[in-house]
Amino acid sequence: MEHEQFSEWMKGTRPGAAASCGASGAGWPALMSRKQAAEYLGVKEQTLACWATTKRYALPYVKIGRLVKYKREDLERFILENRFSDGATDVR
Repeated sequence: MEHEQFSEWMKGTRPGAAASCGASGAGWPALMSRKQAAEYLGVKEQTLACWATTKRYALPYVKIGRLVKYKREDLERFILENRFSDGATDVR
């Protein structure tokens, strides 16, 4: 893997692709920073930091030195596993 490709991989983007903000997972990097993950989930960065510290939710993250990264597939799984319904319709 060339240095440029490795650098983009470490940033969580695919080589030659830019992260875009969309409603679905399409366009989001496979490996997101805490800021990107917070935006993806619609919460503050501090909320994710609190969840990680207190273990309030089982949301996996990756540590790369001091950096905290979140895999998009883990965020998508987290969303699906935390869906609730009022009983009127089944959301699963």
